[in-house]
Amino acid sequence: MLWQETVIVPATTPETVALLVERHARNQDKVYLARVGFRLWFGNAELTPFHQVITAIGASIHHLLVGDRKEKRLLVLVFLHKCQQTDFIMNRVIQQHCLCPDEARLLLQPLHHTGRRFLHLLLRKHTAFLIQQLTHLRLLSANTIVRKQLQQITDVSLKKHIYHGKTTQNYCFICISAKMALTLYEFSDMKRLLYIMPLLLLLLASCQEKTTETTSSYAEITAFTFATDTANPGLTAATYKVEQRTDTGYIYNKDSLTFGTRLDSVVPRFTYKATPASVTIVLPDTSIVATGTDTVDFSREPIFVHVKSSDLTNEKWYQLMFTVHQVDPDLYVWTRLTERIFTRTCDMQAFYVNGQLVLFTNDGISTEVYTSSDGSVWAKGNVAGLPANCRVRNILQLGSTLYYADGDYLYTSTDITTWTANDYSSRTYSFVNMLVAFDNKAWCILRDRSTDQLLLGCTQHDSILPSQPVYGLQGNSNILPEDFPVSDFAALSFAASSERPRAMIIGGRAEDGTPLNTRWNLEYEMSAGYRIKNFSIEQPDFHSLTGISVIQYDNHLVMFGGIDNDLTWRTSMLFSDDEGMNWYVPDTAHNHLPDTYGQRQKQTAVTDAHNNIYLIGGQSFTETFSDVYRGYLTSIDW
Repeated sequence: MLWQETVIVPATTPETVALLVERHARNQDKVYLARVGFRLWFGNAELTPFHQVITAIGASIHHLLVGDRKEKRLLVLVFLHKCQQTDFIMNRVIQQHCLCPDEARLLLQPLHHTGRRFLHLLLRKHTAFLIQQLTHLRLLSANTIVRKQLQQITDVSLKKHIYHGKTTQNYCFICISAKMALTLYEFSDMKRLLYIMPLLLLLLASCQEKTTETTSSYAEITAFTFATDTANPGLTAATYKVEQRTDTGYIYNKDSLTFGTRLDSVVPRFTYKATPASVTIVLPDTSIVATGTDTVDFSREPIFVHVKSSDLTNEKWYQLMFTVHQVDPDLYVWTRLTERIFTRTCDMQAFYVNGQLVLFTNDGISTEVYTSSDGSVWAKGNVAGLPANCRVRNILQLGSTLYYADGDYLYTSTDITTWTANDYSSRTYSFVNMLVAFDNKAWCILRDRSTDQLLLGCTQHDSILPSQPVYGLQGNSNILPEDFPVSDFAALSFAASSERPRAMIIGGRAEDGTPLNTRWNLEYEMSAGYRIKNFSIEQPDFHSLTGISVIQYDNHLVMFGGIDNDLTWRTSMLFSDDEGMNWYVPDTAHNHLPDTYGQRQKQTAVTDAHNNIYLIGGQSFTETFSDVYRGYLTSIDW
């Protein structure tokens, strides 16, 4: 039935307006203009009736402009053009991307040109059908301009619009006023086309394949996120989960949002199982109809979202819950646990052994040991077997065994207090100092008795012997160079990013007492054996430091204290992110020692099994400290 869906109205403009209002009411405020075809007779119509048409359509103008059918949008824009609403047209074109720029310019040209170009756009959209009708009515060859235009459209667009001989166009509402029709008459000698054009356009609206709007009973949210905000990156860095549940669903972030992430001005984005009829965000003091571009304050709870299915048969409530880290993850927290452990002037060295803190002290006369389980309360113990003038800063820990070397003797202990002396006086070498625990061996500095050269030694078969040749030493031997430290250095072994064991020996004094700007890197390779290299050769911008302490913490090397060769205090703390190659002062907004922690050297630093850092004692130029500070990174256990 050709006219089943179409109403032809040869009427005056006011009558047409009345019909449109009636149609508007019958469709329950949903104007299906695509199913109403009408023709306005040419006359002395004022602009007011067209404003009445716009008023009759009402809020549906906006709906049509943002809809997904370009034919409807073109029509409404022509209406507005007739009402001299050019500014409104341009705003809608720009804001809603209703048309491409070329189409927008065509519609905004003078009226007679608009009519011809509007027809051209319609021809492009429905090429196959119009060519069929014009050919059938023997009008295609009546005018050279139109024939060439249709031929061009056919060459370019016909294949795009015909699939196996079947067109797949939607309903199209066409409104061409008498002025527009006369314009076509002026630009064409096809006068018969003027009279049958309404028929062709109505056929076009009636005979094209129907597109029905489907509804769904689903009211489910399947995914959630926030719109990207470069000033608030924590929003999109998180992962969000949607739990349906039988009653109220839940939407939440799996892990807490990063510290500082703001929720007071966010744009939520929902993904649905099917397009819903409505989505409402319910906040503590207001409700917002969600559009996908709303800026919402999610900083106050409770927050709910109400989804209604498109067929209005189902609805679903969701509660939104978001957690944000309330503590800066990059913050180091430092606390002084005790102001003083002892009162005497002495050197000191601390270890973490068998679940407790152990502190050795020596004042040049005797060695004492203090133990603590928390760093606050310390118990004093006696030490037996160490020499009276033991240089406790040279004690070395390998597992649960402690080593100390001096001259002809190597001292070892497995219980902290009792030490056993091992006589090496008959060997060809003597001990200068212990060096570092590395690769499950205790490394030390030896002196060849015959050549007086310094040698690199390590534990082998329950004894200490000169090491095997090390690549990077003189002639790839075990002979140490003159700029290798023998005292006041800091040494640390750690697992490198390459998963090879590494050790770093930083600063200290050479055998002649000269402060050194050196960072010796010792590592082991399966194919090449042991290698050693001085990083300061490639990165000389460092300092000749003595009296420093170094630990590994949270994938950083951390250096504390020290003075340079001018007896100038260096910064209290340095960090290295590249395993000792480069060092920098940490951001004091996140990590700085308390004001009570003054400049010092020879403090001892140690970490425990709970990721705490302990800084114990140290010396200034005039004072010996025996205070204890504990620090930790707030996110170390996250």
